[in-house]
Amino acid sequence: MRILRAALAAEPTSAPLHLEFGLFLAGREDFAQAEQEFSSALRFQPRNAPALNGLGAIAMRRGDTEAAMKDFRRCVEIAPDLDRPYLNIAALLLNAGQAQAARDLLAGYLRRHPDNQEIRDALAQIDAKR
Repeated sequence: MRILRAALAAEPTSAPLHLEFGLFLAGREDFAQAEQEFSSALRFQPRNAPALNGLGAIAMRRGDTEAAMKDFRRCVEIAPDLDRPYLNIAALLLNAGQAQAARDLLAGYLRRHPDNQEIRDALAQIDAKR
């Protein structure tokens, strides 16, 4: 943590450093501070898809599904090949009882990325519950 803080002190406008620090903090379950770091990353790089995904994950964790969905959908718009926001949207859809919509979303991603095992596994889990 000290190294990341020192790097940010040297480069306070570095979106990648704010993103990395946010990921580190989220891993330590310091979600309030992680949210600030993801927001800082977006302030300096508004199209930072991983930072948007991080904000969405924090919103999802606190039960703000509307904000989470907005962040994840924006992330997909910016980086349509990034798998994590698709998985997160699918989780929100499943929690809302929309298994078919979740399945359709992941199946569409898998058609474009047939080698993505994590998406394939998520689809298999949805199918197993049907």
